[in-house]
Amino acid sequence: MDKVLATQLRGVDVIVGGDSHTLLGPSELSRYGITPEASYPTQLRNGDGDPVCIVQAWQYSYVVGELNVNFDAQGRVKSCQGTPHILIGNDFQPKQRGLAPLTTQQQTQLGEILMQRAPAFRVIQPDAMALSILKPYRERKTQFSQSLVAYADEIFCLRRVPGTQRDINRSGLGDICNQDAHVNQYGGDIQQLVAEAFYSKVKAILLQTCLY
Repeated sequence: MDKVLATQLRGVDVIVGGDSHTLLGPSELSRYGITPEASYPTQLRNGDGDPVCIVQAWQYSYVVGELNVNFDAQGRVKSCQGTPHILIGNDFQPKQRGLAPLTTQQQTQLGEILMQRAPAFRVIQPDAMALSILKPYRERKTQFSQSLVAYADEIFCLRRVPGTQRDINRSGLGDICNQDAHVNQYGGDIQQLVAEAFYSKVKAILLQTCLY
């Protein structure tokens, strides 16, 4: 969708997309089990015929993007370069069963080697202050997740398009959702329920504002 919009919009230099779970980055990442759909940034022409640079945040805060854009005297994009910094921990362990766990030193060395071979990866350590701030919220979330708030005896389909992680052929429920005509036309049931919930909440707020 970002690529389609980029060619139609005028006066747009940079598009930062999100929530489609689209990974942009160097092709070398495919060696590590993740395959980018295009380069970071992806460069096209906008509705004026001027360069436009597109980047994506991928998914679940995994990527911190770095984008450098140069403009000419008329304010048009001359060039853009960047990299997606994919944030990972260093809890590396052997995939093959029966092997001894890696030591802390081995994990550190493996992280350094990985960043040398694939600079897009950034091995980071959790921030103690951030963890302490998030702790009460995490505990409340965990407690709430153990509560049953509703029960549905029908299937709710998930469909995320654009993006390939939840496209028409990738539903975990198979053909029940993949071949559902309503889902194919209008999108996933989950997305519609979330949109309806937001709409109802905003509508209630607006009505209350108008009344008072």
